[in-house]
Amino acid sequence: GYMFTSGWDQAIAYTWGPSDRWVTPSLYWSTKVHYHDFSVDYVFVDSNVNDAFPPEDQPGHNMCSSRNNPPNPSCGHTGPSSASDCTRWFARLWIEELEWVPKTLNGSTADWRIVVTHFPPRFRIGVWDRLAREYGIDLIVTGHTHQQEVSGRDPKIGNAAWIVSGGGGGITSESMPSADGNDDQYGFFDVTISKQRIKLEAISHSGILRSTTFVESSRTTTTATTTSTTSSNAFRKNHDIEGIGSAIAPVT
Repeated sequence: GYMFTSGWDQAIAYTWGPSDRWVTPSLYWSTKVHYHDFSVDYVFVDSNVNDAFPPEDQPGHNMCSSRNNPPNPSCGHTGPSSASDCTRWFARLWIEELEWVPKTLNGSTADWRIVVTHFPPRFRIGVWDRLAREYGIDLIVTGHTHQQEVSGRDPKIGNAAWIVSGGGGGITSESMPSADGNDDQYGFFDVTISKQRIKLEAISHSGILRSTTFVESSRTTTTATTTSTTSSNAFRKNHDIEGIGSAIAPVT
């Protein structure tokens, strides 16, 4: 990202409007979803600390950059008060979240524990390894890198599986995409969850199913397999907000 002033508070405020199309009630939050015969604790974490450098550093990838933000940038009482405050603000937010995540997952009775965040777990890998190992995180859903990636249960990440969705990036990608779409540069994941396993299907920008990964429940076993295939099915989702972090003041 380039700018810490790019309307993220508006994205949060939109959650509380009359439409139910958008669900981002805070910078970090959690929800427990009860399906037919299983439940999932979803934990949403802001990891933008990884792109919050001092104002004069790394202007090509720095939300706090003095080059890319407007003159005298400020989010008022809802966020960083200035470019010089930006790095410290996101560092404080990260520390706050590292206290909140254990409290949220400790004692979880859900069948699955899934974390959703922007940066892949290779960023601050030691933190994610510890959290996943101590609190039984099953899957980490991420973005940031403009290509699709998938891993079954990863011993370097506390035995959690993880994906990089690969759907964003606009006209940028990590490598040149192919005309026939048989690549991992753009696409999406079809996630199917049951009580026993999670199925992760990586689908390219032309509809090619690049791989299928199965993640078995850690409450019974800890294996995962990946196979190539050529079929796909519909994405299913459900949400019911239960817990919200206190990262920012109410938007007025």
